[in-house]
Amino acid sequence: MPMKMPNENVDSVWTGDDFSPGFQINILQTILPLTITAVSFLHLSGKTARDVWVSQRQYRDDHRDYITAAANYGCGFLETNTDDNLRLESKPDRKTQPTLKTGHRKRNLVLQATEVLAVIAELVLNAIAVQSHTDRARLAAIAGLLQWTYIFFLVTLPMTSFENVTSHDRLLEHHKASLYGVSWVVSVLLSRSVLIHSHPWSDPKLRLVELFLISLLFVSSICSSDRSWKTGDQSLRDCCQPREPDASIVSLATFMWVDPIIWRGYQKTYELIDVWDLPSADSAAKVLAKFRQTQTRSRLVSRLLLYNGQALLAQGLWSVCAAVFTFTPTILLKLILEYLEDPSKSSVHAAWFYVILLFLSGFLKAVAEGQASWLGTKIAIRLRAIVVGEIFSKTLRRKATAEFTNTTPQNVPGDDEEGTSKDLGAWAEEEQAAKKQGVTGNATNLMAVDSVKIAAVTSFLHLLWASVPAELVIRVALLFNILGLASVAGFAIMVLLIPIKILITRGFSKVQAKIMAATDIRLKLTADLLQNIRIIKYLTYENRFIYDVHNKRATELKALGYRFTLWTLAVTVYNTTPLLITFISFFIYTVIEHKSLRPSVAFPALSLFAPLRIPLDKLADTIAKVQEAIISAKRVQDYLDESETDKYRQTSGCGSLNGAKALGFHDVTLTWAVGDDKAFGMSGVNLTFAHGQLNIVIGSTGSGKSSLLLALLGEMGLTSGNINFPNSVHRDHPPPRKAKFVNRVAYCAQRPWLLNESIRQNITFGDIMKGRTCILVTHNIALCIRHAGTVSVLSKGKVIAQGSPDIVASLGLTPERHSRLELDVDGPSIPAEKSSPPNLGAMQVVESGRQTGCETEHADKSEDPEILPYVTASPAPESRAIGAIPWKLFKLYFTALGK
Repeated sequence: MPMKMPNENVDSVWTGDDFSPGFQINILQTILPLTITAVSFLHLSGKTARDVWVSQRQYRDDHRDYITAAANYGCGFLETNTDDNLRLESKPDRKTQPTLKTGHRKRNLVLQATEVLAVIAELVLNAIAVQSHTDRARLAAIAGLLQWTYIFFLVTLPMTSFENVTSHDRLLEHHKASLYGVSWVVSVLLSRSVLIHSHPWSDPKLRLVELFLISLLFVSSICSSDRSWKTGDQSLRDCCQPREPDASIVSLATFMWVDPIIWRGYQKTYELIDVWDLPSADSAAKVLAKFRQTQTRSRLVSRLLLYNGQALLAQGLWSVCAAVFTFTPTILLKLILEYLEDPSKSSVHAAWFYVILLFLSGFLKAVAEGQASWLGTKIAIRLRAIVVGEIFSKTLRRKATAEFTNTTPQNVPGDDEEGTSKDLGAWAEEEQAAKKQGVTGNATNLMAVDSVKIAAVTSFLHLLWASVPAELVIRVALLFNILGLASVAGFAIMVLLIPIKILITRGFSKVQAKIMAATDIRLKLTADLLQNIRIIKYLTYENRFIYDVHNKRATELKALGYRFTLWTLAVTVYNTTPLLITFISFFIYTVIEHKSLRPSVAFPALSLFAPLRIPLDKLADTIAKVQEAIISAKRVQDYLDESETDKYRQTSGCGSLNGAKALGFHDVTLTWAVGDDKAFGMSGVNLTFAHGQLNIVIGSTGSGKSSLLLALLGEMGLTSGNINFPNSVHRDHPPPRKAKFVNRVAYCAQRPWLLNESIRQNITFGDIMKGRTCILVTHNIALCIRHAGTVSVLSKGKVIAQGSPDIVASLGLTPERHSRLELDVDGPSIPAEKSSPPNLGAMQVVESGRQTGCETEHADKSEDPEILPYVTASPAPESRAIGAIPWKLFKLYFTALGK
């Protein structure tokens, strides 16, 4: 006989000690299941459609890359990228899906069969309910039948052969776990209602059977182990693969997926193989490429917010949930105290229900706060990768030399007849290093300091727009509900203190700008001091520079003192505000309104007043951090807005002349300041460097050697002529996915540095230099001139001779000491084609003051017993200590601290 629902009030949610029948039927059993089913279906459908669209676009992009590779990346792109000498070291495929062991496969089959049978049983129970119920109860049974039909579809979907549909197995498991979780909560509430009160439309036995089945499904789903841990390949199970994408819902909520790497660090010293890969979506290359696909003309901050909009929205939602669960114990505490004051108003079942909810609310709050913090950390890492990538890309596109406009600066060195003046190209490198400071900031400082400030603010940005406002609104509403009009006075105090907080915030912004400016000046002075320490020692200028460094540091410390003074004032205001609000509110409630301060009023109100300073402190700290991030973002934006080099416009991408491979200049006129006749320039330059051989450029100081290399790189202004230079591809153009290198050109400037290699490797660059086009600018040609294919001689910005070493030496243009030591003009010479291995399709540009770039033959065959140990010795392998720090080191450290 069909069972009807009694005619009761369906508008209320709670009646006595239980949910009302109308709420149970209409909301818990009808609207809620249909809503979550629809949301899950729409999300999976959208995800599948998006993946299909992305795969099709990927195919089109790959096809287009192969078609346009030769046009965009030089004439020899396809053949040079297959060169053995250009191939990167191959690595094992870390993304290979391993196979399951036999035991794990059987266990998975048993779990899948159990899940299918449990879902079928739920379908049968809901079908029985459809036949036995009428009215709204029957509608609720139909909603349950639709929900479990959809769940049956999700359970059986991975068993099909549609690979494009089942490619997101873990996403399906998350959806099933979510559906099981909601169904379990509803079943628990309905089972409690059946046990407390007997309802004619619900059979207690069937309800308990349904609770058992849903509990079985829910527990098996949320506790399912990660697939990557079930592999038979120990190397793939213990390393490489990221764990987060394959983690279960419980593991994601409680961060249990991080436990293995923590225990491994506890048991042994970390090695590189012990560190998991990042998920592909979090890798710097993928993040930066995706960010550049959303390029707009807006400012950097707007673009960053637009790119991270969805993640920031999810972070805000989690923080709002945390704020709601923060005040749930206050509401439950008020209900429990009301029951203790008058037990007749409720029942003991309701009181125990409130106690259980106290524990659950604390757990859910911890989960929500953890997810919001985790999302903020992920956003911060992605955002810093974007900022550093944009700064680095801009540094590559930015002019490497100083820009001269209108007139040449007074301190620009010229060229005298004696050749004693400084080459403008070399001077420009040093001058530009000093001009990088100031408003635009130093690139290193921007990457190391400003990028961190911009990224760090996203970890707690949700406090400013979501968490703190939600907490304040809920707190105000609850206080008004408890104290009534007495709480209005407290709110008025909060409003009156807003102008003071605004002044403090503005003070933070001004002081932070002064601190950053002082830091830039100090860092510049320190960098100059370290860079020119030898000259400073020679001239005994130590005291002067020490005084300047201390003076700049004192200025920075003074600004820091102002900042901490403002911080002290802010902390004082924020900490005294809750006490003042509490005192005024209770005073009005008891003295003016003459109301009794009962425990059910006092304790909930105190639980709301006491933590009031916490969101205010968070708000103050967040505002200060946001101000710092805004200043850093402005500095980065100013740097990104600087003018860029014209190298991609004025150099030829194919590097060919008259159909043959060539590298050099053809009727070129160059200048450091276009339109300024007094600026240093080079006119009528015609040079062709030998392909695949060593090319030496010589000349007196100030003759234009450094300017020649910088012009070849596109840094000088091109007035007329053609510069033939390979691989001039703009950095904004992504390379084809099969490309080994984006640019096969290296430039080694005059400033020295050391590789972590032997002395020989630092001088010769090792095997990478063999057979490559090398242009060497140097005054010390004794060791290299016999192996050169061409020698070019410069004087006053013009090429006065070019040819083989013998020809140039016969003209008397080679320094005398080098001619005597290395060249025999009248005797035989070493052919250029025998001095270098065959061409490998790449070029090396090297400048003196660093490495010579050549490998002399007599050095390789040295048999001198005094020299041979130093020639053949290899660098000692690096090692590091492993294990825990012994206690004796701690004792030594504390002993060294003194008494």
